[in-house]
Amino acid sequence: MDVKAAPTGETVDLRTLDDKALLDAVLRRDGKAWRELVRRHEPVVRHQVGRVLARHREVLPSDAVDDIVGDFYVGLMGGEMRKLRGYARSSRTAKLASWLGLLATQAAFRYLRRMYRNLAVPRVEDRDLDPNRGGEWLGREREE
Repeated sequence: MDVKAAPTGETVDLRTLDDKALLDAVLRRDGKAWRELVRRHEPVVRHQVGRVLARHREVLPSDAVDDIVGDFYVGLMGGEMRKLRGYARSSRTAKLASWLGLLATQAAFRYLRRMYRNLAVPRVEDRDLDPNRGGEWLGREREE
């Protein structure tokens, strides 16, 4: 995986770049640099997502990890790479892998919240009927 370095025009092996230089190449919209970033950090991202989902395996679809990881990467690229640019501008006290792991954890929790919210919210017609009263509206006696 070689790419031309922006300032000098020389060819650089992306696998030898540190995370800062790799991120700079990604922010210049270098496709090869993006693939290297994914290759380098996907194990951390998948591990973090898997840790969050571990207790929920019985209620999740089998491809939930893949869905979350895909959404995670789409989110990184979205908004003109706002999240990646924010990390690049920061003081970078955390390693890129740790920061991506944190974002992946947050993505997994968002997925779980959406999933449980969709499961837990009954439809209006189900919520307002009292099954013990032959389907009469709850609170009817209060109105009379």
